[in-house]
Amino acid sequence: MGLRQISGWVAFIAAGSLSTVTSAACWEAREIASAEVRYYQSMLMVGTLKCRTGDRYIEEDYNRFVDQAREVLDDHNRTIRDRFLRDYGLYDGEDMYDRFTTRLANDFAAGADRQGFCRELAALLRISASSHPQDVAVLAQAVVDDLPLRDPLCRDEGRHAYREASACFEPAPPRAAPPQPAAPAPVSADKPETDTMSGPAAPLDREAAMDRALKALTAAAEALRAVPPAPPASEAPVRSEDGDPPAREPAREIVMIDGIPTDQRPIVGAAN
Repeated sequence: MGLRQISGWVAFIAAGSLSTVTSAACWEAREIASAEVRYYQSMLMVGTLKCRTGDRYIEEDYNRFVDQAREVLDDHNRTIRDRFLRDYGLYDGEDMYDRFTTRLANDFAAGADRQGFCRELAALLRISASSHPQDVAVLAQAVVDDLPLRDPLCRDEGRHAYREASACFEPAPPRAAPPQPAAPAPVSADKPETDTMSGPAAPLDREAAMDRALKALTAAAEALRAVPPAPPASEAPVRSEDGDPPAREPAREIVMIDGIPTDQRPIVGAAN
């Protein structure tokens, strides 16, 4: 599930005059983190369009994820758009950005027609919809395995910059360790034992919850990448628990314009 980029020379408009920069296009570390987020969003969007007919909760979870993380997603999309404007100019940059986002959706759609895909997608959406918006970049890193960018990093920062780039986007503040529970009082021989677990539950520690979510998300993403291709049409279809064969749509390329499919109704709340 890689991303293919288009490299070239940089042209930009500044102070009303056209000038050409004789240096190759490149990616800043924070722009790579934004590309991972955009790929992650495109994956969830394309998967929702494919799987929503079989599970109504899939579309609900996607819309909830977009509504909650809209501001963060828009910030990452602006970062990518600004990158193309910087490297390809005011007019060509917009066109290159549209091609880039369309390519992300189509690349993922080409491999989404597999058994087990919708089940794993539902797991990713549940975790995404219940996560904090500022954790989107971390979730994207856990799912997007690699970005084989043809254009290099601008300052030759190396591969480690991929996994450290999310520090540019307000990481969640660390929380103090929860207090240790007090030792239970000794039980008197003439007094029945009381329930020491009564009372309201302690608030869930966000770091611990995020760690568990990332482990579940990584496992779901690995399973999503590892599911085998669909069997040939000559084989009998796998039947659901009620005995009816699952509905399958014919494979087709999803044409996207700025992240919105042209042949299906848009999902409510989808971010550009």
